[in-house]
Amino acid sequence: MIVVKEPDSEIDESQVLSFYEGKIASWQIPDKVIFVDNIVLNGAGKMVKKRSA
Repeated sequence: MIVVKEPDSEIDESQVLSFYEGKIASWQIPDKVIFVDNIVLNGAGKMVKKRSA
């Protein structure tokens, strides 16, 4: 899962993953969380994966 983290945010991976517990099936919970400053979009509004990570 890719998460755009606000500059002053104190959130970490365990908090993101615990949010989903009990809300979705355990097999749907992501294995890892990647924090980024922003997500680059192309002209069609789709994520450009090579430049975002």
